[in-house]
Amino acid sequence: MQEEDLQYAMLQVLNSVIYYVDEHLKPLTFHVLLYPFRHVKKALPENVMSFLKQSKRLRRYIDPVPQKVRRYIDPEMGVEAFFDALNQRNVRYVALRWFEGLPEWPANEDIDLLIDDRDFGKLGDLFVRSPETMPCDLFSVTARSSYNGLPYYPPYLASSILKNRVLFKDRYYIPSPEDHFFTLAYHVVYHKAEKSGLPLSEHQENEKGAADHPYAEILIELAQRIQLQVRPTLSDLHDLLDQHGWTPQLDTLRKLAEKSEWLRSLLHANPYKAEDGELLIFIAREWVVENNKLDFIMKCFQKKSEDFDILKVIKLDEAQRQASSLKIRGGEWGRGPFPVSGGRPGVVIAAYDYHPAPVPEEIHLQYPYITDGNILFKHQVRDEVNNRLLWTRRVNCMHSSDDEIEGWEYLKATCAESTQEVREEVQKRRNAYRTSQKVLAVLDHDHARSKVELIEYSPEPAVKKTFKWGRERFCEREKFVYSELSPKHPAIPNLLDAGDHYLIIPYYQNILAEKNDREKDEILASFVKDILDILKFFYKEGFALVEFMPDNFLVTQEQELKIVDFEFLYRYKTQTASFSESFDLAGLPSGFDGDRPCTQKSAWQPYEKTWQAIVQTTSGGHRMS
Repeated sequence: MQEEDLQYAMLQVLNSVIYYVDEHLKPLTFHVLLYPFRHVKKALPENVMSFLKQSKRLRRYIDPVPQKVRRYIDPEMGVEAFFDALNQRNVRYVALRWFEGLPEWPANEDIDLLIDDRDFGKLGDLFVRSPETMPCDLFSVTARSSYNGLPYYPPYLASSILKNRVLFKDRYYIPSPEDHFFTLAYHVVYHKAEKSGLPLSEHQENEKGAADHPYAEILIELAQRIQLQVRPTLSDLHDLLDQHGWTPQLDTLRKLAEKSEWLRSLLHANPYKAEDGELLIFIAREWVVENNKLDFIMKCFQKKSEDFDILKVIKLDEAQRQASSLKIRGGEWGRGPFPVSGGRPGVVIAAYDYHPAPVPEEIHLQYPYITDGNILFKHQVRDEVNNRLLWTRRVNCMHSSDDEIEGWEYLKATCAESTQEVREEVQKRRNAYRTSQKVLAVLDHDHARSKVELIEYSPEPAVKKTFKWGRERFCEREKFVYSELSPKHPAIPNLLDAGDHYLIIPYYQNILAEKNDREKDEILASFVKDILDILKFFYKEGFALVEFMPDNFLVTQEQELKIVDFEFLYRYKTQTASFSESFDLAGLPSGFDGDRPCTQKSAWQPYEKTWQAIVQTTSGGHRMS
């Protein structure tokens, strides 16, 4: 047998083996089997490498063509044979445009193909490195092979384009007539934008001038084929695409708009004000459900209960997971910078934040649409999960909306049937927490259960305390004290007005507000007997204050002592035997069934621990009891 015949026979065997491995084993297996070639190829003799490269399937592993959107068709193959190869390998593809003259292809035009993600592994040996041959741009359904890091079309539309494809000239797969129009219109409006040369609107010309194609004429002709009337302006085409469900998702449009002033004009200004709170949508990915971590994650959210109200937790079924995975993040649910991907959306957590936090400058530069710094809580949740995992198993388990506008889109994309319920819950909280009066100053920045503001009131400014939705019991206790007990003790302010979620009391200029801690202690120590008298008053009325802290007292410019904040007022079921055994002096008993303050500032400590340091420091160690 001649040497050339032997080499040819060996190649046939080699190709057959590689074809079987490539077709029937997982891609990772193939890479592992052939990985050594990449490291030893420099040591191989030239004639051996030349022989191995004759196997095109092997060549792409030992001398791979860069996996970019732009590829170059092997010149030995040509356009016609290229499409034949796609068909023979059962590649699910669509030639998106300029295919009318096939098998001839327009000069200076690249071939744009939309290809099913699962079929990219069948293409490697069809391309070469040389840019002097026929260029071919490959776009995937997801962002695997993308347009500026984005899916070329929304993944759910791309899947539909492939599903509806038709055979052209018994050889080439192209979009259906309807998809042909809409795919080109989408390309013109969102990819080309001003560069398309189309007028921006009926009354606004495009200063960019002419484009590389007569898009207006082409779109009118394609529209007529499907009985559509179109006005070839960017605005009119955008409206038409919107009517037919062909617009990109908001997160995609925002990224596309970075390079187009006209696309930026499509983005509506955020109508939600920080003082009205913000809807936050967190998405726990499939990994969370599959690894039984949802309860753990919800415990993380419970720690933020003073910031967030959890409105609804929705576990997505298989259909919802699949549909939403194609509509959010451009269909890209990879692992990102983590070793493990969290998978598709698994659970939607809708939360309401009463007090949006400022966004750090470095975060704003990277994510310009984030409006509430508290959305970054997702990073804390990820850390809580990953701190319990080996580094190699750390997972990208959480995603979130950037702002409320995107949050509503996420809800619609994942669980549309819950949108109205969540909207009603958000509106209830907004209505309850909104301040209708002019706010002169914010007096308390704690915001655990309420906000305290100095408001414009007649005849003079007053203090309004507004409670969050679901904290009505705290509001009722305070209203009771200011209305029923105020007439019985001069230190308790009187109630000016009240509603289901708010109360208004007089404003007192508090001289303690301008003092340091030492000065405050000295002033309060001079009122120790008055403070003790207040405790006795509430005890005789059958109540414990529970939260009895120095910050609950004001001293007016007239040297009058006032006490405020009765959120934790507790009515004794059975009163203690003596005042010295009261809950405020002796501490709360085990099994206490009332509300307890949970902030570090208010640790429900008994009187002795809370006040004795002040008394001893300023009164010579005099014990008040």
